[in-house]
Amino acid sequence: MKKFIYLIGISFVFCILLNLPIISFAADTPYYDSTYNNNNGALYANGTPITIEKDGENTVVKWLEGSKIITNTVTIFGGGTKGKTYSSSNITMEDGEVYSIVGGGVSTDKNNSSNVENVTITINGGEVTGNVVGGGYIYSQVENSKITINNGSIVGITGGGFASLMIDNQMYYAGTVDNPKESGNRVNNVDITINNITMPPERFPSGVVYAGGQSYAYVGETSLTINGGSLSKAYVTAGGLDGYTKNATVTITNGLIDVYQSIKKGTLESVNLKVTGGTLKSLYVGAETGDSTASGTINSAKVELLGGTIEFLAPGKSNSKPLEIDKEKYMVLLADMATILKNTIPESGQTHLTYDLLVFPNELDILKSNSEKINTSITTKPAGYEYLFTDNKITWESNNTNIATVSDEGIVTGINIGTTEIKASFLDKTETVTVRIISSPRVIALVIILSLISLIVIIISIFV
Repeated sequence: MKKFIYLIGISFVFCILLNLPIISFAADTPYYDSTYNNNNGALYANGTPITIEKDGENTVVKWLEGSKIITNTVTIFGGGTKGKTYSSSNITMEDGEVYSIVGGGVSTDKNNSSNVENVTITINGGEVTGNVVGGGYIYSQVENSKITINNGSIVGITGGGFASLMIDNQMYYAGTVDNPKESGNRVNNVDITINNITMPPERFPSGVVYAGGQSYAYVGETSLTINGGSLSKAYVTAGGLDGYTKNATVTITNGLIDVYQSIKKGTLESVNLKVTGGTLKSLYVGAETGDSTASGTINSAKVELLGGTIEFLAPGKSNSKPLEIDKEKYMVLLADMATILKNTIPESGQTHLTYDLLVFPNELDILKSNSEKINTSITTKPAGYEYLFTDNKITWESNNTNIATVSDEGIVTGINIGTTEIKASFLDKTETVTVRIISSPRVIALVIILSLISLIVIIISIFV
């Protein structure tokens, strides 16, 4: 025990001598600062799980042992300030109105970063008139950030953090344009899922989604999935607004999006965009061509358009120059299921893809009360792109469940003697298997025995 106390003391001294933040993984009681940012107010959850709700006309922040009524100008921090580090933060918004929700903490001191190891933000309703931020403000670090939007109205979403910010009329910076990889504002892993959203709220002109960070922030790996919602006046960007983003994965399965672009400012090393549904008014492989402020650089891109409707498809630009699609560094893959109303990408830069669903056998005899599996495979032309469809499931249907049933895995079970069809559907392809349910083995054996007896009787009658 004495040795343990001695080691703790040594660590404490080293933290002071080296100006390192003293780590405190235990959550603290939430703290409200009414003076933050010209009296707009801030609530620091300090690692304690909190819920934002509406009580009558008031927005209330609640936690296990307390609550606080707040105004709509308040910024909610999942972490804290003054160089503290927490193992996790957890913010759930059910209703009400706030200015911003920040998963990490905030610090203006380079030597006292405010950090959170694991951030979880869930929005089920309400209105955010500023930003939902997966990282923190200025000198702040987050290891893993997970944002889930199930409903609500939001002006902006940023997966990383803000490396620069004006607080109390003073501008602070935690990174530089020359070396954003070494930024003091960092998030290593980002995971954003948008299931439903209104962006922006009706009274705002536009909204933004950055899978990366803002200003000269650093983001390592980032993943953005959009499954639905109205982003009809919103920009969706795989990278960030300035700063550095290493790798981005973007998946769009549904929803309405005004503009998708892979980069705005700063640098994005690589992006893999997969669209299987929804409507995108404009899609740029790089940065939007018509935006003079979009000066970002993207080093590689793989765009897989497997479904949905893209009203305008363009290469865009990188480093303020037109981006040239080359099928290697910048790849665009188009499937028959995707509807492209206006395509400005040269034919030489496109790869057109078709796919087929195969089922075998095409006919199947099954004994009553027995089960057998129908096998399937997906093939593509050109070959080698089968992996694109691994996330999609085959759906099964029996035309007559009184004859045979089929499971989600394609296992057919005989119920009664007869014939029916089993349908296998995959995206827009459907194949049919004819299934015959025949008698049980005992019945078949009895029939065979009776047939043999009859045959013997006939033979005897002939020769006797």
